[in-house]
Amino acid sequence: MINTRKVPKKEDIPFILGIHRALNLTYIRYKKLTQYFDSWEEIFNASILHLQDSKIDTKGIERFVSRRSTVNLEQEVEKIQQCDAQILLHGTDIYPISLQEIYDPPAILFCRGALNASDFPSIAVVGSRRVSPYGKRCTKDIVESLARESISIVSGLAYGVDFLAHRAAVESGGRTIGVLGSGVDMITPTAHAHLAEQWIADERLVVLSEFPPGTQARAEHFPQRNRIITGLAKATVVIEAAMKSGSLISANLALEQDREVFAVPGSIYAPNSEGCNHLITQNIAAPAISGGQILRNLGLERQEKHQQAKQTLPKTGIESEIFSLLQDNQPYHIDDLSRTSKLSHQQLTSTLILMEMKGLVKNLGLQTYVRNI
Repeated sequence: MINTRKVPKKEDIPFILGIHRALNLTYIRYKKLTQYFDSWEEIFNASILHLQDSKIDTKGIERFVSRRSTVNLEQEVEKIQQCDAQILLHGTDIYPISLQEIYDPPAILFCRGALNASDFPSIAVVGSRRVSPYGKRCTKDIVESLARESISIVSGLAYGVDFLAHRAAVESGGRTIGVLGSGVDMITPTAHAHLAEQWIADERLVVLSEFPPGTQARAEHFPQRNRIITGLAKATVVIEAAMKSGSLISANLALEQDREVFAVPGSIYAPNSEGCNHLITQNIAAPAISGGQILRNLGLERQEKHQQAKQTLPKTGIESEIFSLLQDNQPYHIDDLSRTSKLSHQQLTSTLILMEMKGLVKNLGLQTYVRNI
C-alpha cells in the first residue's frame, strides 16, 4: 500500500504523471491502485493480471495498457517544469482539505502559483459570460468587500463574471484561484492569459486543473471543472444567470457538496436575472445583497477576530513554541508538530484547542493546523 498522506518523492513524480496521462487517474482508480500496489513504479509497470486484482474497472485497464507504452516519462516531467507547476495528490498535506470532503474529488491537481492554507475558507463567484452593467457593478462591489476581509475568490477565468471577479479580487489586494478546463499551461480564453500570467507572478492568482499540461479546453471538461470550483469554496455566489445558464448547474453542484449558495436578485424583466431569482424563490439560494451580508451569513467576519487575536499573541511557554513551529501559513499535522518539538501528543492537543479558542490557530480538520493570523 502506498502512503498517500506523504508528498510523493521526486523519483515517483514521472510515474504518477505517466499513470495519469495513460489512465486518467480518477479518485476511485487512485484509491484502489494505491491500496493494492506498494509503489508508483509498480503501478506503471503492472501486468494486466495485477491490474485486474487491484479491482479497477476493465475500461480503465484497457485504456492504460494500450496507452502507457506511448507515454514518455521524461517529457511529462518537462511539461510541468516548463510551466513551473507542481502536483497535489489527494490526501497529502498540500492538497486542499475542502476538496477532500466532496464526492469524487480529483485524485491529482496541477497547480501554478503557491496555494496557501490562508486561501481557505474561500468563496466561489460565478455568473453570466454576457454580464450586464448591473452584474458588473454587483460583481465588483461584492468581491471587493470579500477580498478586503482576506477571503480568496474562486472562479473559472472565463469571460464575464468569472474574470471580473478575479480582477476585482486582485485589484483589492486579495488573492484568487482560477480553475481551468484545460492544462495549467494553456490558460483559456487566451485573451485573459497575459493578465493571468502577471497575477501568478505577483502571487495574486493560483491556477488549478486536474487535466495534464498540454490538454486543450473541451466542452466536456467544464462540468468536471465546475465541481472543483464549488468544492474548493465554502459558498458559491451566483451574480447573474439565465434559466439555462451553466451557473445554475454550479449552484446545484454546490448544494450536492453541502455548500452554501447565494444569488444576487435582479429585475423580473431581465433574462440574465431569471436564473438567480429562481434560485432565491425556490429556496435553493439565499439572496446576496452585499459582501458583508454574505460573510455574516457564513460567520466569516475576520477583522475583529484578528485584532483580538493579535492582542493575545503568545509570548512564552508551550503556546509560543507551537506558534513558532507553524511557519509560512502552511498546514501542519499534529504528528509533524510532535516530531519537530519535544511536546507530547497530549500537550499538543490540549494547547492547540486553547489556541484555536483564542483565534491563534485554525483547525483544518484531520488534526491539521495552521496559523490564523
